[in-house]
Amino acid sequence: MEKESLQFLTKLLETPSVSGFETKIQQVIRKRVSPFADSVESDVHGNLTAALNPSGKVRVMLAGHCDQIGMMVHHITDSGFIYVREVGGLDPSVIPGSLVTIHAKSGPIEGVIGYKPVHLVPPGDRGKKVELSQLWIDIGAANGGEVKAKISVGDSVTYKLGVTHLGKYIISSPGCDNRVGASAGNRHCMERPCRRDHLAHRPAHSVAQGRRAADAGPGRQ
Repeated sequence: MEKESLQFLTKLLETPSVSGFETKIQQVIRKRVSPFADSVESDVHGNLTAALNPSGKVRVMLAGHCDQIGMMVHHITDSGFIYVREVGGLDPSVIPGSLVTIHAKSGPIEGVIGYKPVHLVPPGDRGKKVELSQLWIDIGAANGGEVKAKISVGDSVTYKLGVTHLGKYIISSPGCDNRVGASAGNRHCMERPCRRDHLAHRPAHSVAQGRRAADAGPGRQ
C-alpha cells in the first residue's frame, strides 16, 4: 500500500464512529473525496456519496461502511462506575480489561473495562458466559458526581483507537473491517479514473449497516 493510502486508512481508523455517531468520519471522507469527485452528497440516512461522471449511462457503486461497533453510556453509579449498552455485535467475554474511550461533549475520556476478579467469583460461576451488565467502565473518578460533570448518558464509547503494525504487511485496529472497504473505494477511484464518456462511478460510503442495492434506485445497482 502506498504511503498516502496508508495515511488515509490510519486517519479513518483513528476517528471514532460508533453507529449513529459517524459525523466526524464522514467529514474526513468528504475532505478526501472532494478534490476529485464531480459531486459529493449526503442523504437523510447519513450516507455520503461521491460521484464521478454521474450522468454516465452505466453506473457502478463501491460501498464501504464507516461505522464501527461500540457501546453507549447507559448508567452512572453513585460510586463513579459507568455501565454501558452495546451498539452492534459485541462479545462481552473478550472485553474485560480493555482500554476504552468515552466520547463526551467535552472531549475524549479514557477508561478501562472492569470485571469482578476471578478469585472473588464463586467456583460454580467460573467459566459461565460473561454478560455486559456485569462489566463497568472505570475512569478513575472519586464518585458519580465527578463522572456526571464530564460524561452523559448516551455518550458513545469505543475501544481505544489506534493502529498496531504486525510485521511488514499487517495492521491491527478496531474497526478495520469497515474502514478498509471505505479506504479501498477511495483509492480505486483516485488511482484508476473511470472512462468518463460512458461510465458513472459512485464510491458511496454508507453509515447504515448494509445499505441495500434496492435503496440506490433504478439503474444504480
